[in-house]
Amino acid sequence: MRVNISPSSLVGTTDVIASKSYYIRALILASLSKAPVRLFGRNRSDDVLAAVEAIETLGAQVEALPDGYVVTPVRGWPERIKISVGESATLLRILTPVLAAKGVSAEMSAEGSLAKRPVYSLIKPLTEHGVEFGRKTFPLDFSGMLSSGRYALTDTTTSGVISGLITALPLLSGDSVIAADLESFNKGYIDVTLDAAHAFGAEIKVAKNTVIIAGNADYGVSGYAVENDWSNAAVLLVAGALSGAVTVTGMNITSAQYDRRIVELLSEMGAKISMTENAVTAEKKVLRPIVCDMGKNLDIVPALAVACAAAEGKSILKNIQRLALKESDRIVEIQRLLATLSVKTDYADGNMTIYGGELRPAGDYSAPRDHRLIMAAAAAGTVCGISIDDITGIDKSYPEFFETYKGLGGKILC
Repeated sequence: MRVNISPSSLVGTTDVIASKSYYIRALILASLSKAPVRLFGRNRSDDVLAAVEAIETLGAQVEALPDGYVVTPVRGWPERIKISVGESATLLRILTPVLAAKGVSAEMSAEGSLAKRPVYSLIKPLTEHGVEFGRKTFPLDFSGMLSSGRYALTDTTTSGVISGLITALPLLSGDSVIAADLESFNKGYIDVTLDAAHAFGAEIKVAKNTVIIAGNADYGVSGYAVENDWSNAAVLLVAGALSGAVTVTGMNITSAQYDRRIVELLSEMGAKISMTENAVTAEKKVLRPIVCDMGKNLDIVPALAVACAAAEGKSILKNIQRLALKESDRIVEIQRLLATLSVKTDYADGNMTIYGGELRPAGDYSAPRDHRLIMAAAAAGTVCGISIDDITGIDKSYPEFFETYKGLGGKILC
């Protein structure tokens, strides 16, 4: 589906959907619980629906409601299953060790770019603790029972492996320890997992480089409110800082989601930021360039790059090399988007330099199937207009995005 966006001022108040990172974790934890769980928070993104389908494949029953889901947990885990994780890397890395902890043999398929992404960092610690992989590329094929014990992790390419172990190891009869330099990982996602696991009853203690996990967890809560998504809120706040005044409500200002850092970054760039207990407003001001390390905030880099492109001067976004392994090669795609806006960029050694100034469309934007790039392009469109040839990738994380965008005054022709 093609959209043509005209320059506009985004002004008004909105909320955003619940965090898909939290939701995937909550759905899996609910499927492991002792009784039905009511999950509060609307989200019908592709990744969340992939998690719903996965736990239903395992035997959970899921009732979709306008403001969430009711999950009746699995009773009687299968011995072997064919299962898909869709395009969700989070679902892959959490569900795989959970199945191994339950002794479920699986043939696991993936879709899109995820099917081509490396999985060695996931396979290695599992094979060291009782899991056998008959096939180590998709569709993965594995069997065996995960064992408790000491897990030493040195591959820092993904925090999802630690998140998976934090979810799975409490299911085992013995206690476990994860030894890892946690600050070398994207710790924000680990903190999200810890927050959700604690809420469902896991007993976990965290020291500097150690996660101590008690076995025999009795997972279960009657209800769980999934907090709203800072990654999606970030795009709307950038749009407000570029073109108007946008207030996003229902946000946890002290969230474990590291992408709440967008408030700090926009403020540093000169946007007018105001906050209440659960809402943030970003208002248009002349933006300044910025130099910052984005290694722990990769999901907001596309939107922040657009803000940098509109700031007069040279911005440097550091430590973004892992963006090459997302739904698209986001390093290449951010550069291509900004080139479409007549903005020069350089990239070397994990750092992107953006020579900001006036945004001027230099042709249509041929979007990859990548939700973050599509939303970033829309934020840029508030300033200078843009034509995006295909927005179908938006459903991965925020299918309501363009409805929200129009509700704030965005001008879109389909």
